Amino acid sequence: MKRENSTTKNLLRIMDEYSRKILEEIVKQFGKTARKRKDLDEIIAEAKNEMIVNTLRIYSLKTNQYLKEVLNLTARAMEELVKGLTDSGYHVVVVDAKLVTPGIFGVSQGIFKSVFEVGMFWDHIFDLPFIPGSSFKGAIRGMLESILGENCKDSIEALFGCGGHEGWAGLLIFFDAYPIAVNNESGRLIEPNIISPHYSKGGKTVKWEYEVEPVPIPHVSIAPGTVFRFIIALEPDTEGKGEINESIKENVKNLMSCLGLSNVTNPIIGLLSIIKTVFNYGLGARTSQGYGKFEIIKYKLVFNNTKYDTPVYIQSSLKRRGRTIHR
Repeated sequence: MKRENSTTKNLLRIMDEYSRKILEEIVKQFGKTARKRKDLDEIIAEAKNEMIVNTLRIYSLKTNQYLKEVLNLTARAMEELVKGLTDSGYHVVVVDAKLVTPGIFGVSQGIFKSVFEVGMFWDHIFDLPFIPGSSFKGAIRGMLESILGENCKDSIEALFGCGGHEGWAGLLIFFDAYPIAVNNESGRLIEPNIISPHYSKGGKTVKWEYEVEPVPIPHVSIAPGTVFRFIIALEPDTEGKGEINESIKENVKNLMSCLGLSNVTNPIIGLLSIIKTVFNYGLGARTSQGYGKFEIIKYKLVFNNTKYDTPVYIQSSLKRRGRTIHR
């Protein structure tokens, strides 16, 4: 990456800290002066709008070469991650999925929170937004538990883990998902957005409809057309034969049966069908309003050293013993 971009890598963090300090100083000077309250609101609104404009400009393929460079860097890093996992004996599912609606991940924390009241998970090394593996895993588990209730509880715990003092890690390992491409007409990774809370006033809940005073909150979200790469590692078999863990096969098959899909016997196809369903529901915040929906555009498969266009999973290049889940 070119040297002139080195200071840009943490630009959003710098912008976030700088804006917060400026806004705090403005509040100190004008916040307690009633007659200047309008001036304060206008200054804050102008500062927020300027930050949004600068963010859109920096993270656009049409206005800045920098975005293309960090996307390529991230894609290469994820390829190395997959190679490291397969070299260690894991089987790996790689799914590239495109946002078909705006995405908001990390709304209650992360960068932008101090400025817009709406945060976003942001990796300050890659300088890109990301979806934590724990969030992706939690969305899948939550959907299964919501649909199945107590049915298949043992299978869910075997695959996703069980908490508590005597708990265990699941046989599926979820990694953080990162954008690797932007496929939309604007070339934007980030787009402007707005939310208007209707039933709160001064931080308190509004009891009567006539008291409603919507206050628009400008912020940013991840643009539709952004392609994320999701990576899931699967434990190998306990015999060291280089196959997928028998417990994964058994429990995914059991889940398919509980979901009424007994005809799905391939554990990877079963796992992908579950992932596809979660993508249709949506990930992140405001899924009930249609946010965070994904469309799978590509799998990746290497099987017996042969590459296929319709991928399923990447086979381990090392035979080693996996874990056994003991209940």
